[in-house]
Amino acid sequence: MGNIAAGFFRMAEHFPDRHALDVQGQRVSYGALRDNVLAIAGAVAAHDSGRPHVAVFDQRSRSAYAAVLGILAAGRAYVPLNPGFPAQRTRHMLIRSGCAAVVTSAEHLPALAALLDHPEAEAALDELTVILAPEEGGPASLAPGLSPKLARGPRLVRAGSSPATAVAEVEKGQTAYLLFTSGSTGAPKGVAVSHGNVGAYLDYVASRYAPCPEDRFSQLFDLTFDLSVHDMFVCFGAGACLCVPPAASLMAPGRFIRDKGLTVWFSTPSTAAFMARLGMLKPDAFPGLRLSLFCGEPLPAATAAAWSRAAPHSRLENLYGPTETTIAIAHYAWDPAVSPGQCQNGLTPIGRVFANHDMVVVGPDGAPAKPGQAGELLLAGVQVTRGYLDDEARTAGQFVRRGDDGRIWYRTGDIVREDQDGILQYLARTDQQVKIRGFRVELSEVEHAVRSFCQAPYVVAVPWPLHQGNPEGLILAVFGGDKSQDEIINHCKNRLPGYMVPARVDFLETVPLNSNGKIDRAAVKQLLTGI
Repeated sequence: MGNIAAGFFRMAEHFPDRHALDVQGQRVSYGALRDNVLAIAGAVAAHDSGRPHVAVFDQRSRSAYAAVLGILAAGRAYVPLNPGFPAQRTRHMLIRSGCAAVVTSAEHLPALAALLDHPEAEAALDELTVILAPEEGGPASLAPGLSPKLARGPRLVRAGSSPATAVAEVEKGQTAYLLFTSGSTGAPKGVAVSHGNVGAYLDYVASRYAPCPEDRFSQLFDLTFDLSVHDMFVCFGAGACLCVPPAASLMAPGRFIRDKGLTVWFSTPSTAAFMARLGMLKPDAFPGLRLSLFCGEPLPAATAAAWSRAAPHSRLENLYGPTETTIAIAHYAWDPAVSPGQCQNGLTPIGRVFANHDMVVVGPDGAPAKPGQAGELLLAGVQVTRGYLDDEARTAGQFVRRGDDGRIWYRTGDIVREDQDGILQYLARTDQQVKIRGFRVELSEVEHAVRSFCQAPYVVAVPWPLHQGNPEGLILAVFGGDKSQDEIINHCKNRLPGYMVPARVDFLETVPLNSNGKIDRAAVKQLLTGI
C-alpha cells in the first residue's frame, strides 16, 4: 500500500453511488465526496510551499473528512485541530507543526480568524494559506464577520477552482498525519505517523475483520484521536458507509446504533460503561452489530460481558496500542465462556501483538522478565513510528535499540504480565500518565498549568473518581498559591481540553513526602479521596 487515501479513490471508482458518509442529516456518495476531496487536493497543491504538513481545523463533518482525504491526496500530511479546544493550545500545535496551510469550513472560519488574531501567531504564521473547503458539493462562501486578520496576514482561498485529477504517489516513510499528545513539560508532543505505519495496520485489520461494502461503521472519535484513523480508512477502504452521530448522542448512542443499522462499532470502554449505567446494554439491544471493538483505555470485564450480551451476534475485541505504535498493535477476542477466567484485576487482557510485530516484557534492569513476572512492555515492528517532532531527547528515551541487530523498540510505559498461554495482561503505568475518557493525559501537564498560574510550589493531580478501575476525571491538591478553586478551574478550562480540567481543587497545608524526600503521591491521593 502506498498513499493511504488510495483505497478511498478505488472505492469511489468502483462504487460512485454508494454512500460514503451519513453525517449531519446528509448521505454523501463516494462520487460526491471524491469531488470535494479533489477540490481540496487541488487547492493544497496550488499553494504548495514545500512544507509537509497541512492542518484541518474542523471536526466530524463532511468538510472535515474531505479535508483529511484531500490533504493526503495532495501528498501532504494532515494535522487535526479541534475548533472546540482552547485557542492557546491549538495555536501552539499549529505553530509547532510548521503548517503552511490550514483547511477549514465556513462554520469554523470565525474561530480560526480569532485564533490567528494573536501576536504569537502573527510572527510564526505570516505566510499561512487558509483554504475554505467546498460544502454540499457547491462553491464555498465566506462566513460573515470575518476577522480582518485573514486579509492582512494569511491568504484566504476557496477550494474548487483547480481540482486535482489523481492521488499523489508517496513513499512509505512519508508522514501521513501528525498528532499531538499530552506532554510532561506542559507542551503537547507531536507524533508523526507514516503511510507505511498506517498501511501495515490497515492491511492487518482488513485481513482479520474482513470489512465489506455493506458495512456501516460508527465514527465517535475526534479527529485529534488516532482511533479516528481506523474509522475512516478501514471504512473507506472497504467501500462502506461511515456513520457519524451528532454530539448529543456521543455518550448515549444506543438509539443511533439501531436507527442507522450499524454493523461495526468502535469506541472507548468509557462510552460502553456509560451506556450500561443508562440501561442501554439490555440483552439483545444491538442484534445488527457483527463487530465491536474497544480501545483507548483498559476494558473492564463487566463492561465487556454486558456488551457481549447486548450484541450477541457481534465479535468483540479489546484492542491495545499507544499512538507511537499506530492506532493499535495488540488484540484480545472476548469469549463469554473463557474470558472471565482470564481477566485480572477486573480488566480484560490486551491479548497478543499483531502478526509481524514483536514484544518483550522487561524488568527494571532492562533484561527480559521471567514468565509470569510483571514488567514494562516494549514493542517493535513496522507500525512503530520514528519518534517525536523536534524532540531528540524524548525520542532517544522512548525509542531504544536492543540486541545486535540495532532494531528500534518503543518503550510503552505500560506494566504488563504475560501468562502461561502467551496472553498479555495490562497492570498499570510506569509513569504519571493516565487515560481519561480514552484520552491520554500526562498528570504533570495539568500540574504544570496550575502551578505556573497560581505560583504554588507543589500541585498534585489525582485521577478520580474511578469507575471499574478506570479514572473518569481529575481532582487537584494545591500546596500554597494565591488563587481560589474557581479561578484555577476557569484557568484550566481556558488552557486545557475538557477531559483535563479538574472537577475539584483541595488546598493542603502540609506536603506529604516519602523517604526520598519526594512528594508521596499515594499519601496525597489518600488525603483527597480517603483511599
